[in-house]
Amino acid sequence: MILQNVYRQMNQDVANIWFNEIQAGDDMEQFLETHFLGSCFTPSDFGSIIEKLLKAEKLNLYQWLQIVEKGLEINYNSVITVFKKEYSKYTDKFKHLFAIKILNENGMNISLNETYSDLEKSMFFDELPLVDSNEILDEVKKIYSKYDPYFIASGCTTERREKFDKLWIKYKPYADRHFLTQIKTNFHQRSWEMYVGNILLKNGFDLKSKDEGPDFIVNGNLYIECVAPTKGDPTKPDSVPEMFVAMTSEEICVQDVPFDKMILRITQAIKDKALDQYEKWKVKKWFSAKAPFVIVVNTGDLQYGNNPSLPNVLKALFGFQFMQINMRNGAINFSYRDIIKKSNNEPVPVNYFINKDFSFISGVLFSNKTVLNHPENIGDDCVFVNNPFDDNRVSKLFIKPFKSWTASKEGNGISLRKNY
Repeated sequence: MILQNVYRQMNQDVANIWFNEIQAGDDMEQFLETHFLGSCFTPSDFGSIIEKLLKAEKLNLYQWLQIVEKGLEINYNSVITVFKKEYSKYTDKFKHLFAIKILNENGMNISLNETYSDLEKSMFFDELPLVDSNEILDEVKKIYSKYDPYFIASGCTTERREKFDKLWIKYKPYADRHFLTQIKTNFHQRSWEMYVGNILLKNGFDLKSKDEGPDFIVNGNLYIECVAPTKGDPTKPDSVPEMFVAMTSEEICVQDVPFDKMILRITQAIKDKALDQYEKWKVKKWFSAKAPFVIVVNTGDLQYGNNPSLPNVLKALFGFQFMQINMRNGAINFSYRDIIKKSNNEPVPVNYFINKDFSFISGVLFSNKTVLNHPENIGDDCVFVNNPFDDNRVSKLFIKPFKSWTASKEGNGISLRKNY
């Protein structure tokens, strides 16, 4: 018994020495193998070592993954016992997120609670760690695979987290009760809504946001609905393909820009999220047919960008297609179409602002930048275009903070004038 105690004290002394040698980035699997082979450690000692590591702040998430995987090889029961004992004390340090994943795979069943520690400061839940490599981020995405990967990446990256939380602090009083739940699975849509809310508040507009109805009621008499089309289901033929980004000069290749697919995503989002909902609002007591209605569109997730001479949103609203230049006099015009055909030949209208059928839409405010890449002066990326057939005109006060296009009826046609 005395000899065992002497060995145990020696082991602790050795543990303290090598524990102090651990550096960020060390290969912990190799480290443990070396020290176990080169000392008189026994598997039963591993529990106390794990406990010591839990209380420290040296290890990163990948090192914890290595520690626990190796620990389960050395002494399964000891690792399980210590984590059950110590887990509740150290959940706020994020140091063993991967460890919990591995332990759960081995039957421990520790719950990954998604709580928000300080709603005044963050819209991301406690369990999301800050990571410093794509490899670790990919592992965290696997753990939270049911959530939008952009939500996970934003919550795990310091710069992104700070940028979104700066918007969240101001937007929180106006967020509906579903916001924190839905942003985890519908990140582009709900973060765009939050960004628009910040722009409106910055420009001094009175903002109302309820659990039903439009995303915002501005100054008591303007309905705003936000839409942020995504690329769509990649297994479907009409989805927008991922843009290939060459990492080396050898990989550079010619890519077709899927203009029609992007326009289809825009028109589908406007129809599903805005037009169909507007029909439902008409039966509500709060609804006013005299209130202007603006759809706010973000196409940043579609990646491919826009032709600055005529953004894709305008092509979806006015049916314009290709620029045409008269070589004799230099006059510029655009070819026109009423519809785009989907892969199954179903026609989709691209003439919302060409006729009276959609006169209840007063205008569209749009941006082609993701919220993450918004300018320092928020709102500088947004452009307003009016519907020349609108039933209810948007006030100049609302349009003033933004760049704009003016659409006008000219005989049997429509003219568009860029004002910036």
